[in-house]
Amino acid sequence: MHIWVWICGCISLFALAASFFVEYGLGVGSCTLCKLQRACYVVSLLCSLLALKKQIPLARWALLTCLATGFCVSVYHCAVQYGFADDRCRSSSRYDSLTSYEEALFDTPSCSEVTWKLFGYPISVLNGALFLSLLSMGFLVHQSEDSLELTP
Repeated sequence: MHIWVWICGCISLFALAASFFVEYGLGVGSCTLCKLQRACYVVSLLCSLLALKKQIPLARWALLTCLATGFCVSVYHCAVQYGFADDRCRSSSRYDSLTSYEEALFDTPSCSEVTWKLFGYPISVLNGALFLSLLSMGFLVHQSEDSLELTP
């Protein structure tokens, strides 16, 4: 289990570093759903650290839950980008005036537009594959540990 948690933490850290580099280093804007996927990586990293450092079993379950949430957000983001779902993810903060709303509206890219790709795939697809891979690996590791504990 420790190797899986370690891998989740390292991949989360790498994904965060890459997304911050692309957004702030290269100037590519990120939409609301991109930021939600990033938040799932932040929580995954924190859960990984808790699971490794403090040996808290609940942190592993929180990590699995966070990975599942990240996968769901990625699938929804893909559905928005490919036109299967409506783009409802414009900025949701409160505004003082119509001008501040218009500024925020044009600062954040639409979730339906693909702002950057890697290997020809939108990042939402790659995030979904990454979250699903880590989640599957986590369930396999957990299942193998349960079967080891149940054997006489």
